[in-house]
Amino acid sequence: MTSEAAQFFIDRCYEGKQIRSIHPYFNVKYELENKKYIFTRELLDEIIQSGKVKATYVGAKSVNLVGIEGMNEG
Repeated sequence: MTSEAAQFFIDRCYEGKQIRSIHPYFNVKYELENKKYIFTRELLDEIIQSGKVKATYVGAKSVNLVGIEGMNEG
């Protein structure tokens, strides 16, 4: 089961049926609808394990994530 925090970032990788790329920074707080999520390496692992998103770049401070075609629910 995917945590609410992981689902937050997974959802950002899709817009309807289109795939998007996002570029979150490690240890930065992201907020949506008064809910706050901190992007960590542990959260990245959970996001990748969901099978819905892949990392195209992982650096010391940030990562590029992109949705996988056919895996969105929109």
